[in-house]
Amino acid sequence: MRWGLLIAFGLSAVASAQADETKPGLAVFDLKGIDTRPTEPQAALNAVVKGLRELDAFDVLSSDDLRQLLSVERQRQMLGVESDSNVSASVQALGVKNMVVGSVTRSPAGLSAELRLLDAKDNKVVSQRTVAAQPSLDKLASSLAIAAQELVGPLLFNEQGSLLVRTREEGAEVLVDETSRGSTPLASPIKLPRGRHRLTVKKDGFIARVTVVQVMKEQLTLEDVTLVPSADYVNAYNARNKRMRLFGYLGIGLAAAGFLAAVAIDRFGAEPLYQNEFRPRQEVLEAVSIGRAGDGSTFTTQLGQQCYGDQDKCRTDARGIASNVGTLQALTWVMVGVGAAGAVAAAYCFIAGEDPNRYTGLVASMGPEGGTIGFAGHW
Repeated sequence: MRWGLLIAFGLSAVASAQADETKPGLAVFDLKGIDTRPTEPQAALNAVVKGLRELDAFDVLSSDDLRQLLSVERQRQMLGVESDSNVSASVQALGVKNMVVGSVTRSPAGLSAELRLLDAKDNKVVSQRTVAAQPSLDKLASSLAIAAQELVGPLLFNEQGSLLVRTREEGAEVLVDETSRGSTPLASPIKLPRGRHRLTVKKDGFIARVTVVQVMKEQLTLEDVTLVPSADYVNAYNARNKRMRLFGYLGIGLAAAGFLAAVAIDRFGAEPLYQNEFRPRQEVLEAVSIGRAGDGSTFTTQLGQQCYGDQDKCRTDARGIASNVGTLQALTWVMVGVGAAGAVAAAYCFIAGEDPNRYTGLVASMGPEGGTIGFAGHW
């Protein structure tokens, strides 16, 4: 009689809750302890329940809730015989559609855990998550809360939000819940079930950044990630880009020298030689060739008179001067080419290279347990 009243009370309570809210039921059973201390499985269970209730997406029934409804002995039977059809029937009667089971293990490396999400109807595994060995119970509890939310991700697939990861480093791989979702810059936001997700951003030469992001239903979550380079990467980066910057400055110097030399050769070499030596001789020879030279009295300059008096020599000198002018003009164009090549080289070095001071003062170090990253500097 007492059993009937207890179950009837439980069913009516759950039915009332479902009438007020449309959240599906989710049962969390005791986690099996393997070589653990008595309090550790219970603390781990509390962390799982807390993480699931933070989602506000399920009516979460903890082991304590189930004990009140079905008694301690019945709860132990559920944990020991997961395939028992009576267990599935019982939790389904309470409005539970899925169950969370798992274990906590103590080893020399620390405390680890394994969680499985089961379908209450046929006891099939929907998803599972593992938490690597943690040095303390507090760290295990923190990791379990996140793992529990990742565990029920498939149940929240229809309640999606989106996540956009931004970082100044191009080509960094973006992983969500250990699944690669592309590289930066992302072409579009990542569609994800609402709730907390484990975000990992990594790139060769940089310390991987692992964080937890909260995705809300039908909302865009922006996550700006700063990747910290390793010391070896910074040294190689600085050396490479200092060389590029040096070559860029050398290219600018070469371009300036080439263009200035071209101007100097043209203005102070070819142009005066043409105007002062070749052109007067050319005018005299042209006048003689067309019969306008007369007796030579029209040529008032000494050079003109000399050229008229000895036309063969004038003609020979004009040819030599023309050759010299042509050589200077060719040299002018060579200097223009040198200047253009220097300008192109400088542009390439400045475009292909990056600021060699980009990571100046930035220091990355691992903590004593290998999991803490400290960095300082300016960007």
